[in-house]
Amino acid sequence: MAIEKKRYWLRHLILIIVLAIVLFPMIWVVSTSIRRDEAAFSPKLFSTRVTLQHYQNLLFPKKSVSRVILSMQQAVQGLGDYREADEKKVKNEIKELSRLFDDYINESVAMVDNIETKFEVINESIKQKSSEMISGINNIRKKDIEIINERLNEIQGKKESDIYQAALLKIIEKNGFSASENYQYFVKQLNVEPAQELIRTINNYISQYNYILELSNELIELLSSQDFEGKLNVLASLKNVPEYISLTNISYSQWRSDHWLKIINRNLKNIGDFVEQEKAETIIDKKDQLYDAFKSASATWKKIEELHGNLIGKMEEVTGNALSEYEYNEYLDAQNRLETVGNKISQIKSRLESLNKAIPEIKESLNVAGLVLVPETTKMIKARETLKTFLSSDKVKQEADRAFPVRVLGDMETLVEELIPLKNKLSKIDETLDVYTHIKNAVDIMSWFIERKELIVINQDNADVENVIGILEVSYSNISRVKGDLTEYVNQYADLMAEREDKNKELSSLTGEREKLQSIVTETKTSYENALERLNINIEIAELGYLKDFAQRNIESIDEAKDYYNAADKIMKKYFQIKANIRYRSYTWYSDFINAYKEIDQATAVIRSVIKNMRGMKQELDGKMINYVELRFLGASIDIGLFDDMTELFNREFQNFNASYKRAQRLIGDMIDFSTAYSGEYEGKLREVDRSIFKISQIWTRKESTYFYFMRWLFNSIVIALSVAIISVLVAAFAAYPFSRMRFFGRGQGLLFLLLIQMFPTIMFMIAIYSLLQFLGNYVPFLGLDTISGMIFIYCGNIAFNIWLIKGYFDTIPDSMEESALIDGANRLQTFWKIVLPLSRPILAVIAILTFMNVFNEFVMASIILQSIDKWTYAVGLQQFSGRFEASWGPFTAAALIGAIPMLTFFLLLQDQIVGGLTKGSVKG
Repeated sequence: MAIEKKRYWLRHLILIIVLAIVLFPMIWVVSTSIRRDEAAFSPKLFSTRVTLQHYQNLLFPKKSVSRVILSMQQAVQGLGDYREADEKKVKNEIKELSRLFDDYINESVAMVDNIETKFEVINESIKQKSSEMISGINNIRKKDIEIINERLNEIQGKKESDIYQAALLKIIEKNGFSASENYQYFVKQLNVEPAQELIRTINNYISQYNYILELSNELIELLSSQDFEGKLNVLASLKNVPEYISLTNISYSQWRSDHWLKIINRNLKNIGDFVEQEKAETIIDKKDQLYDAFKSASATWKKIEELHGNLIGKMEEVTGNALSEYEYNEYLDAQNRLETVGNKISQIKSRLESLNKAIPEIKESLNVAGLVLVPETTKMIKARETLKTFLSSDKVKQEADRAFPVRVLGDMETLVEELIPLKNKLSKIDETLDVYTHIKNAVDIMSWFIERKELIVINQDNADVENVIGILEVSYSNISRVKGDLTEYVNQYADLMAEREDKNKELSSLTGEREKLQSIVTETKTSYENALERLNINIEIAELGYLKDFAQRNIESIDEAKDYYNAADKIMKKYFQIKANIRYRSYTWYSDFINAYKEIDQATAVIRSVIKNMRGMKQELDGKMINYVELRFLGASIDIGLFDDMTELFNREFQNFNASYKRAQRLIGDMIDFSTAYSGEYEGKLREVDRSIFKISQIWTRKESTYFYFMRWLFNSIVIALSVAIISVLVAAFAAYPFSRMRFFGRGQGLLFLLLIQMFPTIMFMIAIYSLLQFLGNYVPFLGLDTISGMIFIYCGNIAFNIWLIKGYFDTIPDSMEESALIDGANRLQTFWKIVLPLSRPILAVIAILTFMNVFNEFVMASIILQSIDKWTYAVGLQQFSGRFEASWGPFTAAALIGAIPMLTFFLLLQDQIVGGLTKGSVKG
């Protein structure tokens, strides 16, 4: 009977998916660590450009050119690592560094030569294959025509003449004006008079543009064979003419100031002093023609700009008429106004929010200032009662032979005149304000005294009146002192309240306007969307028609291929979701090569200059360094400026050639990854160039300290983790044994206490631990801050959980074994050491592995306690690969994998004990 095999395909599929998810991070780490491009988040998980250089830099770091220069300088001057070195050692080190520098320079020259040679070979070969490239893009062009025709057949029937004119306007507005073929194609189809004049002006500008280029080339040809002052500058300026005039822009003023006045005219006006008279006249004539042509082209361009503006204005009127029945403009106008109104409402609300915060503050300040009036008003009220009593007596004199004016009454009259406007302002805003009441009362009481001014003056020699005058003087003085603050606060309060009222009115008006606009938008939306759909269809017809017209021309040159690519790029992506860079790879591969060739040419020129200059400086140093070292050891003070010159040269030029090489590398990577039919044979050379550029980068790039200290950090972590693992196992075992075998007072509470302290994270005690190490460092230096032994000391304190785990395992070992040993004469220590510990190897191995891994990867405490770079642990050092703006993912992942080796090794050595340790210690019985 056959046994039917069950197929658990669903289970297997789930397992495969889970396995892929679990293993993906590790695969990513491994692949990133060997990527030469360091594109950690590239959509391609595995790169075709791999290297082990990241591992080599970490395990066997070599000094780069800049560090070799610095080391030579330190060795000669007795700085850094050479401060305590003897003369013989310094001389040997200088010779070794000098040899290494020469090797780097020679290797760089070889790499640069290799890069130039390979790219030159590819360049010459590609020139022979231009027909293949052109043939490839012509094939794609024909396929484009088929795609475009198919789409146009679907939508051609939806073309509407009036809306098509509006579509042309939208395209022209989006693209902007120029003299390009694209712009002319759409302008020619417009049915308005300004379009024809604009086309004529553009054709005139194109003729001037071509004439300018022709003149500049003729001048270059004429001047190249002549010898005159400033020749190189003049030729460079003439070659730069295309940068200042094109079919899309012209910069006449800048060209005139940068090149014509400063270089071309200045150096050529006396050309007759250097060349034959006939040639000189020809050159000067061509020069003047160039200037006049440039000036004329600039005027023509301004005319194009003016005509473009007129055309847009005229077409907007035509578009409005074409789309009026669809309420297209009404919707857009309402939408634009709605956006404007919304912005204004937001601004007003923001201002009202500020006002609502400021008004209570001013109000509070106003009330505080007004409180000064209360006691003064009270005193004057009491003075009024005194004066009333006097005035009702028979002692009052109605006239006097001679009376002196009472100054305070005149001053008080002026003060009342100043306070009355404040009172009136507040009465219009809010009469319930306390400060309004205080000012009103003060004005009323002072006015009462002013009304009786004559009687007070006549009777001022009376004692009661004299007392009243004294009170008035004091009150006047105090009120005058606060009058300035009251005036300022009242004016501010009034202004803020008035502004708030105005803003609320404006907000109410704008809110109503917004509601009306929203209603218009809602009503016209359907009609607008219908119009927009029709407009977009006609825009598509126009743009596809332009591309079809372009595609029907056979491509016969590289420049024509470039023009076609530029024309098809956005249109094919917009309407067919086709990536032009991939579809037209036949051309874009060549374009990438040309761009990479330019970057490499630029970088090579710079690095050759740097190498030449550094070689010269180094040769000069070779004859001096040993002599300077001997002089320094004889006590002479020396300073070699050549080292500073070399460093300055490196700092100035390195980024220039390195950036160009990096850009070239990215392009080469694309050329390798996205090849084309004719590029396959160049892949080997391109990879060789890529490796050479990477090698140059390794030689010249300034390596961070992370590379030179990485192995030290790894060693520190291994020492700390291994020491803590051994100490923790021994201490925890000795501590767990009494809790398992002995019965003593506080045993249960002690176990609970151990469990309790384990519940709090160690970082909670960070300040206490830091202070403890700082204190211990004063008396026991090797246990202080910034020490390896200090880290071991604090890590060993986290053993409470280990004690519990080991105690549980000890409980599983029968007491009878120890009792037998005791009967045979062994003591407690012997039974523990020779019987219990050997039987507990599984749990001890587990504790050792867990402790080792936790300590090895610990970061927070190590980063706080350890300050010296040579004392850092692996986890602290690993963070240094993550810079402020970017992370070095290649070295980071390589360092992470290297750091996993000690943990993996330790785990494998003790793996036989893990299963028993984890299970036996957790079960009692």
